[in-house]
Amino acid sequence: MRRRPGRKSKSRRYVARALSVCTVVAIAVSSCAVGNAYRNEPSTTQPTPEHPPRYVAIGASDTVGSGADDPATQAWPKLVYDTLPAGTEYRNLGISGATVSVAIVDELPEALEADADVISVWLNANDIIVGVSADDYEDRLDMLIAALRTNPDQQILIANTPQLSSLPVFDVCWDDLTYEECPLPDDIQTRAELDAIVGRHNEAIRRVAARHSAVVVDLNASTIEASLIDEDGFHPSTRGHATIAEQFVDQLDR
Repeated sequence: MRRRPGRKSKSRRYVARALSVCTVVAIAVSSCAVGNAYRNEPSTTQPTPEHPPRYVAIGASDTVGSGADDPATQAWPKLVYDTLPAGTEYRNLGISGATVSVAIVDELPEALEADADVISVWLNANDIIVGVSADDYEDRLDMLIAALRTNPDQQILIANTPQLSSLPVFDVCWDDLTYEECPLPDDIQTRAELDAIVGRHNEAIRRVAARHSAVVVDLNASTIEASLIDEDGFHPSTRGHATIAEQFVDQLDR
């Protein structure tokens, strides 16, 4: 097996962030508990008017809008927002390259501040690329969703992992002549191995969603057509973003 240079350094960038995950989640959950206790106490003041609906998108580069011709207007979360009631507030917190650990540190605090009614979460491919195991991924995703779930009326939608082995960016991984350019961890040697890892991560997503009454948006069930992929071979195209938005909106309608 050829050694791919730079594999270890690629994952180190997330280590420092991951170390602070538990601290951030503990603070977030504690704050939620205090807030809930306060709301349950009798009050002699006038009730606060209900806030307008709020939608928050948590994710990585796909959530930011990478691959769309105009990310500001064509990113799939923006298209979801466009279908929500007039007056809905919208925050896209996506960070390119984010793993779940990064989202916990850098996206979760602002998401809690937003006190959202609708929350979308799409974080998976980067965790696989940097070699996060399905068990560790499940633990971290569970921390994130547990902290986000501040009241039972919120709609939390979690997208699972698409069929990554179909993406052109990974074609070099199955070609011995260009194997060193493969962005995947060294222990993924074949399409079948990547499919198996994606399957384990998707099972983790299903379990986390069930524990926290979230809805899974099943992006893995659809075949990835060439027109849905950007020319970089990885991100959704403009049409791909529209298709993803439709699948999220379909779950909201349900």
